[in-house]
Amino acid sequence: MTKILFLTGLIGLFLETVYSQQSNLRGLRIDPSYFYNLYPSQSAVEVSNTVVNLAKTNGVNTLFIYAYNAVYGAYYNTTYNFTVVENGYGKMNILKELTTAAKKNGLKVVAVVSVNNFKHIWDNKPTWRSKLKTGADYIPATDMYLMSAWHPNFRTWLAGFYTDLLSNNPEIDGLEAVEPFVDYHWAKQSDYNSVSNNKFKNLYPKARLGDSTWLKFRAQGLTDLIDLMNTTTHSYNKQSYLVQTWTARSDGSLFSSDVLRDNIGLDINGILNLTNSNKLDFFMAELMWQQWAAEYGGTIF
Repeated sequence: MTKILFLTGLIGLFLETVYSQQSNLRGLRIDPSYFYNLYPSQSAVEVSNTVVNLAKTNGVNTLFIYAYNAVYGAYYNTTYNFTVVENGYGKMNILKELTTAAKKNGLKVVAVVSVNNFKHIWDNKPTWRSKLKTGADYIPATDMYLMSAWHPNFRTWLAGFYTDLLSNNPEIDGLEAVEPFVDYHWAKQSDYNSVSNNKFKNLYPKARLGDSTWLKFRAQGLTDLIDLMNTTTHSYNKQSYLVQTWTARSDGSLFSSDVLRDNIGLDINGILNLTNSNKLDFFMAELMWQQWAAEYGGTIF
């Protein structure tokens, strides 16, 4: 049974095929890039002890640690192909130090990773990139380097990436996919990678690129990447997590899973309907009312 964590509000209306249950998970998200300003004079061990002690004092029992920065690389030791180790706290193996401190204090650790956003492999494998209809690279923002979810070589690489992370950090308790998407601007711009296009045409010869069938197909690629994370994580007897901001309308209601699927390319209902070892353990919906208040104004939020 997938556990759904309600951070605020209710999302049960859109999750028709799964059930939620109580969880005593009390998590804190940790991005090591903030340590440079927060703890400029402390070693990795000192920072880890400080952070874990603060977390435990405030009732936290699970640390969600950003383990791989899409641009700057790993916060742990790795030599996996087409990855880099972040030059500061990465070289200090801060993920390991945080994990060691957490375990001494009875806290769980979940390594937070991207699903399809990796600059170093993007630089090295241009044919694996997410593409526009024109064939140009899809670059929605300066820190986004999206790979094509349907490219088989990228899928093979990603499976190895998860395996390498879990092998190098055996004490962690799971992996979390952080806010994956295919189309950042809700504009149905990507992914027209040629390999993805050919796969679509073979599966759906009567459908057209960009139509409703293609939108479902596009999202299925991302579901497959989550499936890959789940099965790899479970093979190490760890848990799998997914976090996603659930977008609201101006009237306060939430967009349905189908709307998110067709616009950002993430099919939450499809992911929650995975079964057996393919199934997600935890889904966390971030319902960020302050963000929507800034976006829409008014009194609803």
